[in-house]
Amino acid sequence: MISRVLLLNKDASSFAPSWGAVILRIHSQANPPATSANTYLSKFRLYDQEIAYIVAEKQFLDEAKMKLENRVAIITGAGSGMGRATAILFSQEGAKVCVADANEKNGLETVKLIKDKGGDAFFVHTDVRKEEDLKKMVRSTVDKYGKLDILFNNAGVLEKPTNVEDITEDSWNKTIDTDLKGVVLGTKHAIPELKKTKGAVISTASHWGVRAYPGYAAYNAAKAGVISFTMTAALELIKDGIRVNCIAPGGVWTPMCQGFVQASADPVKAKKQLESLYPIGRMSEPEEIARAVLFLASDDSPLCVGTCLVVDGGSLARIY
Repeated sequence: MISRVLLLNKDASSFAPSWGAVILRIHSQANPPATSANTYLSKFRLYDQEIAYIVAEKQFLDEAKMKLENRVAIITGAGSGMGRATAILFSQEGAKVCVADANEKNGLETVKLIKDKGGDAFFVHTDVRKEEDLKKMVRSTVDKYGKLDILFNNAGVLEKPTNVEDITEDSWNKTIDTDLKGVVLGTKHAIPELKKTKGAVISTASHWGVRAYPGYAAYNAAKAGVISFTMTAALELIKDGIRVNCIAPGGVWTPMCQGFVQASADPVKAKKQLESLYPIGRMSEPEEIARAVLFLASDDSPLCVGTCLVVDGGSLARIY
């Protein structure tokens, strides 16, 4: 079935279709060029009488550049920031997405953004500090889509800066439970399904899990724990075909990071101070981090097992 037709003029190099079709050069020969056995070729005579051979087979066009076609992904913390950006990118790359978040309004907004672009997603209210919520998250996804291929443990919190001597038990527990326990238990309950699909787990750590930043002992400890847990789980699960990796972003201009800046005594100074930490001269955008997650989730990274992929704009490379 022909779903799209692309006519090219002589100067095809200037044509850039937004839907990412494969552009074939114009041929003046009588015989069409060799191409995929599953493509449909048609001859069209242009105004200059040259013949263009056009690939117009639906599956070839729609799947040519999709890295996650027919895969199912769960993304925690998908209501905003890196989670939302990754959910949208995964959908654009062909995945069906479970948007898991503790904030229903934000989660439903992400689902709408995905559906408005023609994607398939649904929302599950999930507090990653609660094991029952994580069980429900996995169960709901498999009930709806029949399987699970990718888990992105992304939900996290960043508490206000506190010296070690002033840490409260409640603040410590909130950070550790969200940023570390949620990763561990989310992975635990996804494993049985991921074994069936030989899937992938990606978790959000931080460059502060590699090199500590003062005032954030609980956050630093949680993210260091994510890195260590990732390596442990990767070694245990690779025999089942499951790849486990994590990313270590630097400062990303997300609502959480914006809250960190706004909570400071001088927000303008705080933002400039944060930006000065990165040799690239700025913080990252959520969409940039989503690309790193996509790499680890896709078939482009078969040798990444227990990898902590640092995406921090050069922060860790610099000696302070």
